Amino acid sequence: MEKSILFYDGHCALCNFFVRLVIRFEPKQLIYFSPIQSLEAKTILAKHHIDAAIDSIVYYEQGNCYVYHEAVFKILKHLSYPIKLTLVFQYLPSVFNKTVYKIIAKNRFRFGRKLKSCPLPKPSIKNRFLGI
Repeated sequence: MEKSILFYDGHCALCNFFVRLVIRFEPKQLIYFSPIQSLEAKTILAKHHIDAAIDSIVYYEQGNCYVYHEAVFKILKHLSYPIKLTLVFQYLPSVFNKTVYKIIAKNRFRFGRKLKSCPLPKPSIKNRFLGI
């Protein structure tokens, strides 16, 4: 079975916050993580014709890549309550969700500082990080 992988901007504090949120609320520990700057990410994204410079997290699951709000909603389905309750937003029009996502992504360094390097995971969860 292929791994489900969340590719994220390793230099983005907001993206790293989302990774920590997933780690905390994903009880089955089936999602792995990799900075979008890693060789692992570049290889998989290239196979799916996705530019590694995309302003989005990318979620790779069962051979498919999801971006923008679709990636977020796919990931939220794996999380426990109360975070899972945010799935209610998936019923809003897709164009609205994509627009909101793109506004947040474009301004992500205003919401959190740009990190000089990708933070290293704690030893207890290091096995869930690829390409670090």
